Amino acid sequence: MPKPRSPAVSYTNALGQTSTDKRIEILRLIGRSGSISQAGRDAGVSYKAAWQAIDTLTNLAGVALVERLVGGAGGGGASVTAAGQHLLAMADELEQARSSVLARFQQQGSALQATGTSPALAQFQVRTSMRNQLPCKVLALDLQGQIVRVRLQLAGGAVLVSRITVESAELLGL
Repeated sequence: MPKPRSPAVSYTNALGQTSTDKRIEILRLIGRSGSISQAGRDAGVSYKAAWQAIDTLTNLAGVALVERLVGGAGGGGASVTAAGQHLLAMADELEQARSSVLARFQQQGSALQATGTSPALAQFQVRTSMRNQLPCKVLALDLQGQIVRVRLQLAGGAVLVSRITVESAELLGL
């Protein structure tokens, strides 16, 4: 796993949008199973995608979140570091706060959709692997080897085409 470039710890960057962020889920599953490959299987992604998720979180946090144990009779394993445990605790607290805010708005009779999420908050539930975001609709996915070509339509009607890895497509739930 690559070493983070910045010595500054930034848990807020690593926390993503909600606890349903696949990267947070994979980190939590590594803590439960002690295995990156098992966490990937449990999350429904490949081993490579699970590693990519942990690398992304590590780079965003600026501190190691998983310690990899290499080799041995059992084939090694992985453990969540103290910083990783702290990140998971913060993610849990943020989700509780988010749920509390949504419940308060529901009680006040705000116009929530059938899913229980207001249109203004719906954009915060999107899984993302980048910091710069444009709200858009996925029009088509085209698998080209290890690359997925994604056609996106912006709110104004403009169409974008993006190329992402298969692992990124898995992590984004495409």
